[in-house]
Amino acid sequence: MSQLEATDPGLPEGIAQPNGSSDGDAFLRIVLETVNAARAGNQGVRLSSDRPGLAGEVAAALNELVALNAGLTAELQRVAHVVGRDGRMTERVRLAAVGGAWTAAVDAVNSLVDDLVRPTNEVARVISAVAEGDLSQKMALTIE
Repeated sequence: MSQLEATDPGLPEGIAQPNGSSDGDAFLRIVLETVNAARAGNQGVRLSSDRPGLAGEVAAALNELVALNAGLTAELQRVAHVVGRDGRMTERVRLAAVGGAWTAAVDAVNSLVDDLVRPTNEVARVISAVAEGDLSQKMALTIE
């Protein structure tokens, strides 16, 4: 968790801050700090979502956005490890219950992995065939 949560004054709606700003301004300041921290790569930052009404909904939505980003990062790291280091060429990025740009990003990464893995699989197939004495196997010089 971030220290941002600890700076939340948690005042009831309509009560003014000592400097004359309302609790809405204080909430917006915390939202801004949280967004800036998330933009800087802090995936542990969250807002307290126990506020009533719209403020609570905004906090919950922002927390969900940060969590989705953290989930995508973790999934990319997992696939990088299992494909790149462990050689499990069939692994792909999976991110549940998302759409739009999230799905486009996942599809783009999976397409990239497919494009990089395909030549490796072809070489392995031909080398295995040659090792077994089958000299009839061929490999395309260009991969579409």
